[in-house]
Amino acid sequence: LLASFGAILPLKKRSELYQPVIAEKILTLSEGVIGEISKILSLSALKAIETGHECIDDAILKEISYHSPIERKKIFERVLN
Repeated sequence: LLASFGAILPLKKRSELYQPVIAEKILTLSEGVIGEISKILSLSALKAIETGHECIDDAILKEISYHSPIERKKIFERVLN
């Protein structure tokens, strides 16, 4: 799945999303939800283009502004309380 996403990203350099460190980070952040994987990769691709890095790697994944579904739930609950 990650290799398929990597093939369609509009980046000048190849993103090796299937590498264990990167794949694990994406799957952990996304909690395995395909829509969340897509969101993470979209945000990462934009960051990679903006910075001139032109590929998604661990450094780019650390730079994106993304909250996992469980983090968003916790934020929402704090706001309610």
